[in-house]
Amino acid sequence: MGAIYKYKKIFLFFLAFACIMMTVLTGQWFIFSKVPINKGYNVSEQMEIRRVLSINQCKDSTNKTVVDIVRKKKDTLFGSKNFLYCPIPKVGSTTWKQILILLKNKCKKCTNVRDVKRVHDILNDYWDSDKFRNMKKVLDRSQKMIIVREPYSRLLSGYINKVFIPVRLVFWENTWKYVERKRPVSHKKCVDFTFPEIVRYVIKAIKTNTMYNAHFDTMSNICKPCEIRYDYILKMETFNVDTMYMLKKLNRSDVYNDTDTLKRDSIVDSITWDINNMFRKDTGKCQSKPEKIRRLWRSFQISGYIGKNVKLPLSKKAEKNISKQELLQIVINATKIKNANNKVNKRLALIEAYSQVPYSDLVQLSEIFQQDCDIFGYDCKPDILFNRTKYPPSTNFLDIWST
Repeated sequence: MGAIYKYKKIFLFFLAFACIMMTVLTGQWFIFSKVPINKGYNVSEQMEIRRVLSINQCKDSTNKTVVDIVRKKKDTLFGSKNFLYCPIPKVGSTTWKQILILLKNKCKKCTNVRDVKRVHDILNDYWDSDKFRNMKKVLDRSQKMIIVREPYSRLLSGYINKVFIPVRLVFWENTWKYVERKRPVSHKKCVDFTFPEIVRYVIKAIKTNTMYNAHFDTMSNICKPCEIRYDYILKMETFNVDTMYMLKKLNRSDVYNDTDTLKRDSIVDSITWDINNMFRKDTGKCQSKPEKIRRLWRSFQISGYIGKNVKLPLSKKAEKNISKQELLQIVINATKIKNANNKVNKRLALIEAYSQVPYSDLVQLSEIFQQDCDIFGYDCKPDILFNRTKYPPSTNFLDIWST
């Protein structure tokens, strides 16, 4: 009996260890979800669970109708025949806009999703005069889709993509003046905000109803899930599988044959877009070329495209003279380096970034996110962010000069 008990303890120890390692190595955000998710989860079953949860959490909704909302802001919903989609920045919206352009045959020369460019311009014409006049009919007959994401990771993604990496000054022309900086800066219009400064901006702007930047607004404010009943709620945490399921529902499985292609295309498109932007004349005017490159490299590591220990393979001289195509090739090559740490980069970056935010601000942010958490089934006080003793930061992703 003693021997059996001993081996049983050893077995349970290794079983627990294996479970922990699986959680770490998969690098998924399932720790934030109130609804358990695993590799064998049933997509249609999850869609129904999410739909019912959103309805139950919205019993005390406002008197606004879907028509009222869309008439006021036409780009809340758009799509193709009998299918409407509400895009949320930093939640796969570019990929799905590309898909919709293919579905609507809006790009005659496009043979696949990666051929689709200028996604934000092509879809602006969905609500033509006829649809606008018959809006209620169009809305009633159409199935509606939304894609959501764990709020804390979405906010950090917005910061990385619209602040940390080189961005066009025009993006901040109507927003930068609202961000309070309690430190000297080289130029008042430099987009060099820290993450804690952005968090304070988000808290103040949403509380005072002065948020003009959808990248930092809450998902509920953007897509009004208590007024618009969504038939399908996809999640960024299971984006590839959910997207394949949705394409099958739309009878367009031909757009993507497998999740690996979808994932790879999304990564390459994202990298190409950011590098093209970096080389624009109106991007990152307060930053040197080496600084811009290092910020991009770090952002690709944070996104999990490049391993956290993969060094930028450029000398100081090369950083100053490298061309756009050369940089793109170096980054693409770096994404092919196999590194077991890639999948946990996002989690580690999340801990690092939020550890810099004053705890009182973190609590206020959780209150801002509460509606999104309740409606979409996320934990609004995840242990890895609120238990700082148990989960101290162990990376320096936001220090660009240590690349």
